[in-house]
Amino acid sequence: MSRKSASHAEKDDGAMAGGEGYRNPTEVQMSQLVLPCHTNQRGELSVGQLLKWIDTTACLSAERHAGCPCVTASMDDIYFEHTISVGQVVNIKAKVNRAFNSSMEVGIQVASEDLCSEKQWNVCKALATFVAHRELSKVKLKQTTPQTEEEKTEHSVAAERRRMRLLYADTIKDLLANCVIQDGERPWVGRAAGMLHVLCPRPPVGRGRKGVSLERPLTVLMALSLQSLLQGRVFLGLLLSSREP
Repeated sequence: MSRKSASHAEKDDGAMAGGEGYRNPTEVQMSQLVLPCHTNQRGELSVGQLLKWIDTTACLSAERHAGCPCVTASMDDIYFEHTISVGQVVNIKAKVNRAFNSSMEVGIQVASEDLCSEKQWNVCKALATFVAHRELSKVKLKQTTPQTEEEKTEHSVAAERRRMRLLYADTIKDLLANCVIQDGERPWVGRAAGMLHVLCPRPPVGRGRKGVSLERPLTVLMALSLQSLLQGRVFLGLLLSSREP
């Protein structure tokens, strides 16, 4: 290779590492046109439908990295900055921030676009945790290699976010352990709906961890067999969509 060619190659490598022309190998992009069937009575995109699309895009990103089926373990709080009207386009981008043993954190960015006025709005950002699963063997995920400064930042803080999620899950378990199940301490099973419905009234202060009490009744829904995907597991996006009034 000549010195000139080598110089061009080094320049291209530097541009790729710096983010110019670089695309994360786990990145998945989805664009959806908002139709009247996706909206509420005000002609705005329903949150349940948007969450369904978000979950679908994030799952594809996780499966691209894992190379096997993945299921949604959790999704962090989402704050919506802008509404989306019928006729506009929703652009969703998802990529794996960091992989752990069998789970991975996926970052999602959502934006809306008006094709007529060419205006764009940031709608929300989300973080979801997915778990890779194989029926006959245990999954050991390969680690991600961040290239850009943004990816390095997300990769470095993903471990702390995971620790906070596990701590939050332990707190919720403590709260549920102190809930009193109604109907003779036997959960009501809705056979027609295929769901387990457990209603937990407000526990007294001190029943939860560090005196935490519930401010309102807590409802737990567990899907049994409806709306399943692939290996018979419930597709979170469909459940979220069905919860939207």
